[in-house]
Amino acid sequence: MSFSARDLDYFLEVARHGQLARAATSLTVTAAALSKAIRRLEDEMGLGLFERSGHGMTLTPFGVAFRERAQRMKSEHDEALRHAGDVRAGRAGLIRVGATLAVLDAVLSPALAALQPRRPGMHVRLEVASSDELIDWTRQGLLDVAVIPTYESMPHGLVHEDLLTDALVAVARVGHPVFARRRLAMGDLSKFSWVLPSVHSAARAKLDGVFRCAGATPPQGAIEVHFSASWSLPVLAATDLMGIVPVSVLALPQARGVKVIPVDALSIPRRISLFSRPNTYRSPLLEEFVQALKALAPAQRSSAARKG
Repeated sequence: MSFSARDLDYFLEVARHGQLARAATSLTVTAAALSKAIRRLEDEMGLGLFERSGHGMTLTPFGVAFRERAQRMKSEHDEALRHAGDVRAGRAGLIRVGATLAVLDAVLSPALAALQPRRPGMHVRLEVASSDELIDWTRQGLLDVAVIPTYESMPHGLVHEDLLTDALVAVARVGHPVFARRRLAMGDLSKFSWVLPSVHSAARAKLDGVFRCAGATPPQGAIEVHFSASWSLPVLAATDLMGIVPVSVLALPQARGVKVIPVDALSIPRRISLFSRPNTYRSPLLEEFVQALKALAPAQRSSAARKG
């Protein structure tokens, strides 16, 4: 049983929007063209894919199962086309990379800066989103790789490679009153206001857990932001707020005005990991990109040591 790539694209877009009109607008085609494509698929299989109503179109149980197969087929088709494009273009090509805000400045930017002069013809499509979204898009084949901070648990169904260790540490401005104290307890740090990641983030959960384990109240956020460590550095350097940042960002120029708070419990281990689907084609450009990421580890260890 074979299906056209176009019909699969149309089916997936209708499934995503739940309405012919919205899917048609997204694809810049007519609703009639989408309806015919859905009918062709249903006639081919002899089963309905959607329940139709005045409110839109809802996948049938068979439609839900077929969506997973259609996503795999579309991904395989797209990979074959990209592979052929790489062969035709030699070393040029497209890579689709996902990353969280937390790894953009200290990980993605240096890797791309190192790679671009060697591969001036490269085309990188970068998606910035939450870890959960990036994992889902990688599973669906919408991304080639995702670069994500990880703690203990790993998502199922994906291959992961640890690129570098990048612990979270607590910091405050140079000259902050906290550094005048001879001994620091976790309860002392709770009394200050912080720049904190979102309450829904893994980093926030880890930080709160460290305070609770020490019998202290988790810190209160004067500023809460979907975790972007480099953004917070100028604020931390100019105020009495505290914050947590990855060790890797301490090598950035913006970090010159901050200093690590010397409390061992507030060094929270984490890794930066690369996720991809198993048994998928990896182009020469993608391989070079991965190597550029891995090359960051020694440099970042050296910078962190100098900062400490």
